[in-house]
Formats: sequence, C-alpha cells, structure tokens
Amino acid sequence: MATKNIYVGDVGTEIIVDVRVPLDTASIHVLEVLKPGATEKVVWEAEVYKSTKLRYLVQEGGWSVGGYYRFQGYIELPTWKGHTRTFGVFVHDLSK
Repeated sequence: MATKNIYVGDVGTEIIVDVRVPLDTASIHVLEVLKPGATEKVVWEAEVYKSTKLRYLVQEGGWSVGGYYRFQGYIELPTWKGHTRTFGVFVHDLSK
C-alpha cells in the first residue's frame, strides 16, 4: 500500500497483501474490513495479483468515515482456509 495519506472519499487507493503462498487455486480471496466505529466487517472482493498477493482498489464509498480501518485477508485453498495477519491504515477526515 502506498505511504501517502488517505482521505475520506478517496477512490483508487491500492491495497496489496502478500500472503506468501501461491493463490492460483484459491476459490475465495477477499479482504475483510472493519471500519472505524463499526461492529461488523464488510467484505471487499480482492483479485489475485502476482501469484501470491491479494490486490484491491478502493471503490467509491470505501473510505466513508475517518479513523482507523482494520483489514484481514481471507483465503480458501483446496487444502487450507484462513486469515492473514491483521493490518490497518488511518483515514483522515478533512470535514472535522
């Protein structure tokens, strides 16, 4: 992920998670996102990128509130299913 600041309303922010295992046979590959103040995760459909990575470009409404967003990749392979490490980013809100 880029090191620039992220702001509410930004579109196209690239999120890349390297899971370090080939994902060619993955039947599910998503990012589970917990937005600031939320109690339930939302799911962003990630693409397989360069064989071992998940890639997602943030869509309109993705960065909907300011604060700390927590992410976790979720993958299902024929012989394993589970989550990646949790990571996060801070999204700035200029309206406050």
